[in-house]
Amino acid sequence: MLLLGEHPDHIDKMANRLKELSKFLVSGVIDDLPQLHLQHLEDLYQDYDSDTLFYLVSGTIQVETNDRIVYYYEEGDIVGLQNTLDIASPHLTSPDPLTLVAIDKNLFADHVANKPQWAQYLLILSAFFTDAYSRLAQIHSIPQAGFLTFKEGDCIIKEGDCSNEVYTMLKGHADVCIKNLKVGDIYSEEIFGAMAAFTNSARSASVIATEECQVLAVPKGQFVSLIQYHPKTCVSLIESMASKIKSLNEMITS
Repeated sequence: MLLLGEHPDHIDKMANRLKELSKFLVSGVIDDLPQLHLQHLEDLYQDYDSDTLFYLVSGTIQVETNDRIVYYYEEGDIVGLQNTLDIASPHLTSPDPLTLVAIDKNLFADHVANKPQWAQYLLILSAFFTDAYSRLAQIHSIPQAGFLTFKEGDCIIKEGDCSNEVYTMLKGHADVCIKNLKVGDIYSEEIFGAMAAFTNSARSASVIATEECQVLAVPKGQFVSLIQYHPKTCVSLIESMASKIKSLNEMITS
């Protein structure tokens, strides 16, 4: 599971532990079950009833409440527990391809009934949900961000285009090019595309993926909200811009 924005390290530790427990809990249940390969997902529980849980083999799923993204399911997560219990059933969607395994909730309940790991899973999940939904209540507006995946050679940002999004490179590497000349690099965890968004100007450079990249795109207005509530994001942005200016100065003087 993934929470957006700034959050304590223990949240990532909880998410990783939930993933470890999920793998253990579904072992022996999903082995002989067929995989569902979907090109996208409009609403998971429009197509399946509340007697079905899912194990996410690959891809990501957005969890939305009141049209706001609260968190993401990632590869290795058990999906839909809230929906099967008919408590605060969120909207589960994905614009990208994903692979799932459907599990009957009663079969799963019987399988985990006497496992101490199930109780641990529920306790950690409860703590994770508490943080996620309290964050939603505090901020009032979780950025409506989107995961984008690019293959090697894909253009993430095109020079001259007008756009309102600010990007974060979650995974991968990309070249920054002006008129087909490489002038810089984008590395994992780096924020980019902010200058054009904040100045309402055309993109000054192209950003080309040199390997498979996973990118988080946030509209300018919601990025401003993110900075307001999480100042460390602003520091990261300033450091990124300063590094780029230094690199350009070195290129000019060399």
